[in-house]
Amino acid sequence: MSVFEKIIVSFILFSGVSSASIAQNCPNIAEYGAVANSSANYKSNTTIINSLLASRKCAHIPDGAFFIEVGTGGIKLSSGNTLKGINSERSMLVAADRVSGAMVSRRSVVNTFKGIDTKTGKELWDADYVSGVVIKNIGLLMNHDVYNTQNSEMIGIDFTSISGSRINDVYVGNIPWGAAKTLPEISSNWSQGKKDLVQGIGVMVCTRNSSDGNLYAGGERNVITRARVWGAKIGVSIDDHVYCSTSKSSAHGTIVRDSDIQTVQYGIAQQSQHAAGITLTGNTIQDFVSAGSNPNTLLAAYVLYGYASRLIGGYIEGRSTNPIYILYLGDESKGNHIELGYVSMHRTISDDPSTEADDKYVEEYNKRIGSITDHLRLGGVQNKIIGFDTVNYGSFPKEWKSF
Repeated sequence: MSVFEKIIVSFILFSGVSSASIAQNCPNIAEYGAVANSSANYKSNTTIINSLLASRKCAHIPDGAFFIEVGTGGIKLSSGNTLKGINSERSMLVAADRVSGAMVSRRSVVNTFKGIDTKTGKELWDADYVSGVVIKNIGLLMNHDVYNTQNSEMIGIDFTSISGSRINDVYVGNIPWGAAKTLPEISSNWSQGKKDLVQGIGVMVCTRNSSDGNLYAGGERNVITRARVWGAKIGVSIDDHVYCSTSKSSAHGTIVRDSDIQTVQYGIAQQSQHAAGITLTGNTIQDFVSAGSNPNTLLAAYVLYGYASRLIGGYIEGRSTNPIYILYLGDESKGNHIELGYVSMHRTISDDPSTEADDKYVEEYNKRIGSITDHLRLGGVQNKIIGFDTVNYGSFPKEWKSF
């Protein structure tokens, strides 16, 4: 810990606030020296927030956009922490350094050695769990630079190895939002095309796996409610196959509901065959965009590789010349139950300027609404999908199954 960090911690610990007051009030970070709307204060802002979470269990983000440092670990959460604001427009955290890592994640896993099992000779360890975390009423701007294949990718909120916790009424994304809109330090990539906004992951949930040599430390039974993710490669990633520490991640019982996800390659992607009991209800997913405008990138509202999960209702709308799916079921998926809500999905075609007839055909073709069947990838077994097909402006219930 640096001399500055020690001063901050000492100020917080010995500021004369009673334990009763601590229990009733969440400390306002501005009252402890955090400065809004200035990228020069990103290091001290990060230290102040982390110190309050460590000593008071809570940090309140007031009006303004507070720059934070991602490269040194961002904001670190422990059991029982609450990170909250006024609302997701007025209380913003902004990534100052465009590096890989998470803006908000759990503290490092520290497993405790208990001794040696006298019968088996194996080492015994206590797993290091973090639970009871609440993040609510704040916005997080990832602030990626203009798209480049070499860009580092950030994660807004990383719930890897966090269990039984909640994310409510938050904003996460690359589109400048709320108090961050007018900051001079914010990249102007939002005005240069949507392809620059589709970077990073809005919210990620993962577990560790003991068979990979990592002591299990939780990561299931989390609830994400009324989140707004605008501008990310993946809106909500469950068991991410790239960034989770194991290919066997199984974030059982994750719930995502009533959330608004836009300008993404994938809306909600559950990417491990080992996870069960995922519940996705009432979510709106629309505006599918390929990062860097790659014409071959697969786009999808939902991706499911696990089993015994439910996807119910909501709203899906998208048009693209790329391969585009309402639902992409992996080959290992099984026993999932899907009841689609409103769907308007269409893969458009590009114009061939050679003839007027071609122009007319393209114009008429691109007005059509595609059949749901055109946009389902029915992998796996014993999956059941119910929806309303919209061919020829009709609307009738239809059922699909993967056997």
